[in-house]
Amino acid sequence: MTGVQTCALPIYPGLFTEVVLPSDSFYKTTVGGRVDIAMTDAQGPGEIYDGLRPETALLDAPESLSRKDHLFSLYMLEDVQLTDCWSAQFGAAAAQRPPTLSERYADGVFLALMQNGFSRVIGRPELARERNYQADVSLKGDFDSVHVRASGFYSYINDYITYSSVGVTDPTGALILIATNTHLATLGGYELYGDVDLSPGVSVLASVQYIRGQDETIDQPLPGIYPISGRLAMRVVDPYEENRWGTELGARIVGDQEQLGNIRIQGTDLTRPVESRTPGFATLYVRGYYNVTNKLNVIAGVDNLLDRTYYEHLNLRLPVDGQYGQIG
Repeated sequence: MTGVQTCALPIYPGLFTEVVLPSDSFYKTTVGGRVDIAMTDAQGPGEIYDGLRPETALLDAPESLSRKDHLFSLYMLEDVQLTDCWSAQFGAAAAQRPPTLSERYADGVFLALMQNGFSRVIGRPELARERNYQADVSLKGDFDSVHVRASGFYSYINDYITYSSVGVTDPTGALILIATNTHLATLGGYELYGDVDLSPGVSVLASVQYIRGQDETIDQPLPGIYPISGRLAMRVVDPYEENRWGTELGARIVGDQEQLGNIRIQGTDLTRPVESRTPGFATLYVRGYYNVTNKLNVIAGVDNLLDRTYYEHLNLRLPVDGQYGQIG
């Protein structure tokens, strides 16, 4: 990590409690909460500020790098047994997250935070904590040979921690990133799952996951969001009680990603894309296990059975001949 001459220390004492209220035979209420104190500090051979290099890149560097965040979280879950086969869960929560050490204290280090290459990251000791307000809902069905589940969530996040960039761009595409709070970001997504038992020990399953993130302040997608993806598979396991062995053959399917992350340019109303489109792909995989004894288990698998060439959207993308071209 070039340029780092400080070490940072996090301390997180906290208190957690949860209460379950079995109010009736067909529903259950769970209420919980947590309070924390997050204390961070950075120390190093600074000459101007305690803990900072004389040539520090931190903006508006304060005299003290010690920070303390008082955090809380509250949640309520309602489990409802709709019928003998169907159940639902509803949830609401509020929680807070303090800045990470790199978001708060990174002093010009090079980190692979964005898709488009290594970036020089500058933290902000004065970052505010994130405040998340979220609602969840799920529906689950269990039948003799069929099991299905659908769930979704939506979040409003005040002071979401993201990055802005300075106007200068490195010829290789690398950026200078400055940690910053955006007033409002939203996250939402869903997950669908189902499996069918064809016979004792043999089943087929399918799943799909999707998430969308938006920086509402600049009306642009958030960086670091994975595209829609899913799995189709057949699973064969030992039908006897010992459950000695099992195997799964399936396909992983990932869609195109055209929801490309953007960040603001420091000191302006302009934005800059930090991701480029990646095409979808599908790979076959096989996995298996064998329990030799109760204490010795062998697990093996191949994630890309046909050795296909593909590109994960969030992989670090280094330039070819100094430029970022289209992906084949």
